[in-house]
Amino acid sequence: MASPAIGTGTGNIQSNTSGLTSCAINAPTNAATGDLLVMAFATSASRTLTATGWTSIASIANSLFTNEVEMFWRTHDGSSSYTVSWSSNIDAVGTIALVTGADTSSPIDVSATYDS
Repeated sequence: MASPAIGTGTGNIQSNTSGLTSCAINAPTNAATGDLLVMAFATSASRTLTATGWTSIASIANSLFTNEVEMFWRTHDGSSSYTVSWSSNIDAVGTIALVTGADTSSPIDVSATYDS
């Protein structure tokens, strides 16, 4: 079995700088149904993020800068984009990476966070 490899495709970094309550991120263009996707999402203030169909890997709310970063995973269902939402208007940015060759039934075995 080949080792997992990470690729991003094109057009999958999206930002929301108009202070809305959701952001749609394009799926990597070369993702096939069933491929593993890993999403990184950051907000300008600590919020509970909702990403339907995604499993949270880790989340950190930085106490000094009051921002939030969360990582999620899911298998690609063929959607052209995925939406993350939260309560009250803030700025945000996110990206989705495509991981090929990974075990999609339980792809994350460890994770860690650090708040400086």
